[in-house]
Amino acid sequence: MLILINKPLLVKVAVVASLLLAAPAFAVCKWEVGLGDYVDNPDSCYRNGERHGRWEERWSDGTVWVGSFVKGKKHGRWELRWSDGTVHAGPFVNGLHHGQWEWRYADGAVDCATYEKGEVVSVTDGPCK
Repeated sequence: MLILINKPLLVKVAVVASLLLAAPAFAVCKWEVGLGDYVDNPDSCYRNGERHGRWEERWSDGTVWVGSFVKGKKHGRWELRWSDGTVHAGPFVNGLHHGQWEWRYADGAVDCATYEKGEVVSVTDGPCK
């Protein structure tokens, strides 16, 4: 299925997909990508050698990911705050986008993308319902 989008959402969806591949769980584990190393004790961030619990990840451009890992996979609500003020928020299920993700742009525009098992199935103007 091909979905045509005239806003920067498509580009950001592609960037988000690439970030997921590189993305670094109940102490908040902090990771600064391109800025250094773990900010907090990494031993509390893993269970059986896998990322687990609440994470906060900061990128050198100011982008911030906040959410949780379960058994090494992103799971539950995550929020990606881009340095330009855009916010991308919604659920992961077993490491994949799944459900409604809302894009709030710095200019005030809002889009809702619906994902199924990591794939975009629809995008609508306005907030998610």
